[in-house]
Amino acid sequence: GGMGLAHELFTELDERPPVVLLTARPQDDWLAAWSKAEVVGENQIRVHYLSGDPKCVGIDAVVEEDETTIRVKILEGSLPDAPEMCSAIGRLGSVLLTLKGPVAGREIAHG
Repeated sequence: GGMGLAHELFTELDERPPVVLLTARPQDDWLAAWSKAEVVGENQIRVHYLSGDPKCVGIDAVVEEDETTIRVKILEGSLPDAPEMCSAIGRLGSVLLTLKGPVAGREIAHG
């Protein structure tokens, strides 16, 4: 599907085309939130996501941790100083998150 294609473009190409991912049902919003998380250090993960034009849209990551699970939610919103007209393009990005404790085999899940 489209999310798989967007992920493949992100992982295979150095220069990526704009991508737009639309979800029709509210319960599918998590599909657009983030697509991949990778462990990059003992207590760090990198989360990959699809977002809008960085001139117009900002992101924030919310992390909740317990003994077995690391829950990550990517929040997206309009920037206060965004231009009036914003292009409807998609951008694949990533954010490095430092956790309170080591990953140590915990599941990384959508928050």
